Amino acid sequence: LRQSADCPSDCPRYFYVHFEGSIEETDEGLRCDPAGAGLEFSGIMKGEVILELEVDKNTYFTVFVDGERIDERFRVTPDDKQITLVDFGEEQGEHNVRVLKQTEAKRSLCTITAVTLTGILEEAPADKQFYIEFIGDSITSGTGIFGNSSTGGIDGTELQDATSNYAFQTAEALGAD
Repeated sequence: LRQSADCPSDCPRYFYVHFEGSIEETDEGLRCDPAGAGLEFSGIMKGEVILELEVDKNTYFTVFVDGERIDERFRVTPDDKQITLVDFGEEQGEHNVRVLKQTEAKRSLCTITAVTLTGILEEAPADKQFYIEFIGDSITSGTGIFGNSSTGGIDGTELQDATSNYAFQTAEALGAD
């Protein structure tokens, strides 16, 4: 998703991608550490949309396709190098894909290294009109949203979802990043 040959010379480096939350560009890729951080892009696509990434611990992601949240929680382990976000099949169509990290930085660090797809991307979705930064404790990152990890050695990341908590839902309701 880096600048392509048909992008004007003054085109931003990531012309086709909207960053959500706190993302840092590094030589390795896009650091997507904080809970709720991620990418959004639109275009005419078909087939699989694959996210290539590196994580240091088990990490969960939420994916929205054409504005609808996919029920599946995408789990990535340190051994995984890619996940298929969606498969549009052979019929080409206009789509929007948004992927957001559920897991807080304390429990997982993540670098997105590439997105692979068949199609033509459009200019990045527009920035939101305003931004909200929530500062809080574990409830702000969605810790315990699915239960308590003190029962039976469950990995805390399984019980956390920053895209189901009050901070994310507030931002969504207000149309904010």
